[in-house]
Amino acid sequence: MIFVDTCYLIALMNDKAKKHHEALTLLGLIENESTLINSTVLVEMLNNLNKKRYDSKRQEIIDLLYGMDNIDYLSKQDFDDSFKLWKQYNHSVNYSDCTILHTMQKHNVTNILSFDGDFDKINGINMIYL
Repeated sequence: MIFVDTCYLIALMNDKAKKHHEALTLLGLIENESTLINSTVLVEMLNNLNKKRYDSKRQEIIDLLYGMDNIDYLSKQDFDDSFKLWKQYNHSVNYSDCTILHTMQKHNVTNILSFDGDFDKINGINMIYL
């Protein structure tokens, strides 16, 4: 299973993004893998859909998000556990990324599809690169 991060999804859906072609290539590498997002990624992506550049792709993005194999809807306990991780990393990893890290730990996932360098700070996480 692979966790799919917001910054990857934005690069995938925005053909003007610097990492768009890399995102397309990576999509081909993971299409046979089970995917996981959490409610943090879902909210971040849905919040981005109000941008004009996504007008023509809005439904495609919604379909992509809800087509993920697994969506983990965070509970109060998940938020509390993520807060502990945020403190553990001395706030050097943003809180949203801590919710992702917690979700990955909860589901025993070590691979993440992301262009966010904060995940390089975390031992035991494998960033998927070209």
